[in-house]
Amino acid sequence: MKKFLAFLTVFFLSVSMLCVCFGAPAQPTSRNEEQEMALAQGSRYTPNKEGTFDPYIEKFMKKYDLDEENFAFSYLNLYTNEEYDFNEDKLFPSAGLERLPLCMLYYQMMSEGKLGWNTEIAGSTVNYLVNDALSPENNKEATEKLIDHIGSYSDFKEKIASFSESEFTEQFVSERVLTCGYMKDVVHKMYFDAKNRYGQSFLDDIVYPVRDANEGKYLSKYVLNYSISGVDGTQDDVSAAAAVVGTEQSYVISVFVKSSSAQEIIGQLNKMVCKYNTEVVSGKNGETTTKYTTSLADVPEKDKKSYDGSGFRKPALWISLAMAVILVTGVLVFLIMKVRENKNLFNK
Repeated sequence: MKKFLAFLTVFFLSVSMLCVCFGAPAQPTSRNEEQEMALAQGSRYTPNKEGTFDPYIEKFMKKYDLDEENFAFSYLNLYTNEEYDFNEDKLFPSAGLERLPLCMLYYQMMSEGKLGWNTEIAGSTVNYLVNDALSPENNKEATEKLIDHIGSYSDFKEKIASFSESEFTEQFVSERVLTCGYMKDVVHKMYFDAKNRYGQSFLDDIVYPVRDANEGKYLSKYVLNYSISGVDGTQDDVSAAAAVVGTEQSYVISVFVKSSSAQEIIGQLNKMVCKYNTEVVSGKNGETTTKYTTSLADVPEKDKKSYDGSGFRKPALWISLAMAVILVTGVLVFLIMKVRENKNLFNK
């Protein structure tokens, strides 16, 4: 009996250690309470390494002839709180990106009991319209129906303005324009709501539908083995994208580009940012951890969504906790039996 209990103890301890080591993605070890509070409140951040990103983005802008007239870019590391903004308050044509805060607004109204998935709107349902609005193509009609149900376009913009702490002009509210900084805040709110407010249902209804929506285009053109959850689009000669990229240290990227080669520039930008995030920030000392390709065929299927996405821990962590409970129970049973055995020997 002793050998059996000893075997169980070693077995459960080994399984628990394996689950802890391999079951969850790497988590930060140096975030302090102030950083945690800032992240939870969705506020603007102070970079931990001020100026670190400057030479990378300056070189990139020079290469593609980008300036304040044709380019806006924001980056936020969700773990180190490093933030970089260039031209973040400049107004650009929305390029259809407002459909993400629009659908987030509808999810918020449903959580407050103001309407449901089966509520009818313009001959359709909220469920059908939200799914269509979040799709990468043919989303305009559904988007317009959802906006019209709220009221005027200005009414809609006033409501979604609450998703950011930025100060907005009358032009922002009345016209179909957005800023890079605003979309960064929206995507961060999407990440925060999924992780801390709504949980799995929000993931299923909002985050997953926009994950890899334009695989092989925009942000995912050269970065294919990390989850990319967000929206993108083109209006006239302006292309834009905003998303969470699920590396080990997930980051928010928001970009607007006015150029005939805007989509290519966005793809190359995220390639550069992802390399910076995975090699420089994560301290890989130059070791390449990201595979860049131009074809989905070059990426194994198992690698495309190998990460659980946007910093969410995998279920194996819960398995490790369960194993730990079983281990403690086994040890207690062993100790109780040992005490009884000694007591019996004493009585004899």
